[in-house]
Amino acid sequence: MQKKINVLRLIFYSFILFVSALSFWFFRTAFYLICVLLLVIFLILDEVNLRRLVAKTVFSVDNGVDSILIGENTDCYLQIYNPDYSLSLKAQLTLSIQNSFYGDRGEMKLTLPIRMKGKERYKIPLSLTRCGLVTVSISAVKIQDPLGLYERTILYKDVEISNHMECSFTVLPKPENQSIMKEIIKNSTLGYSENEETNVKGNDFSEVSGLREYIPGDRIKDIHWKISAKKGIKMVKERINLSDEQLICVLDFSREAEKTELILQMTYSLIKVLPNGLGAKFIWWDDNSMEFESINYDDDTGVEQIFYHMFKSRVSDQQENIKSLVGVFYKNIPSYLFLTVAATGPKVESVYNTY
Repeated sequence: MQKKINVLRLIFYSFILFVSALSFWFFRTAFYLICVLLLVIFLILDEVNLRRLVAKTVFSVDNGVDSILIGENTDCYLQIYNPDYSLSLKAQLTLSIQNSFYGDRGEMKLTLPIRMKGKERYKIPLSLTRCGLVTVSISAVKIQDPLGLYERTILYKDVEISNHMECSFTVLPKPENQSIMKEIIKNSTLGYSENEETNVKGNDFSEVSGLREYIPGDRIKDIHWKISAKKGIKMVKERINLSDEQLICVLDFSREAEKTELILQMTYSLIKVLPNGLGAKFIWWDDNSMEFESINYDDDTGVEQIFYHMFKSRVSDQQENIKSLVGVFYKNIPSYLFLTVAATGPKVESVYNTY
């Protein structure tokens, strides 16, 4: 706790006290004696008032939602509860707004009165332009005494604060380009319209990466009958196997916010168009732990849970060798989808894990 004295006010009140005391000594009247006594009493009460205000007042912040979509406005509520008869005409609260996913931090300063024996609730509108796990907390409170003689500052940013002094919520991406992602999934799972393979027992989850001529021993159901009819020879769909009926996706996050926002959009769109029964495993690099993090998605997993787990990480600098790192950390994965952003826009690559 820090205490700052207003030197000009101190000089002003000292001058008044000196003049009142000098006048009493010179005139010997009760009026100037009362002035001196009242001024001393006010100064003592002012100090007691501020001490009690600092000790008794409770500050809290909350948010009524667990998650919002990017671009939506939300409200944060600041509450000041003073159970005592002390008061302050000027209190400055510093709110810290942090996005742990990008490592961004900003501050908002509010100047408000603290009323005696009361509870005040203030609505603070927030407009957020990036996805992530956003935490709003009270980092500092500066309270001024009623006479404006001095102020006390309570710093919370360097110590552990209680739960009621911070709130967190996730800012989710908006699912865009669902039709494109649906086409990718269509070619990556059971849904091959040529053969109506969806309901055939024993089909594998795999991605069609190209076509080649039929080789004895190839599965009949992998033959692309339409192309084969056009070419006059049997053509087979070349597939990349996916592990254990899961779509393996590596997310190429970076501190380039525009790029990462597009990848998050692709991820949300992919989740939205996944057919029932097909799970997905999302993998990304976390700068906090300096290793890959992952989470599995299935029909029982909520979208908010997926992104909350992602946003607890911190995006890294551009990982130019991200594919080789996947090969080192996930040698058991034969292939995966690589969600990235190229010069032309969002891109989904089919990658063989050959490292």
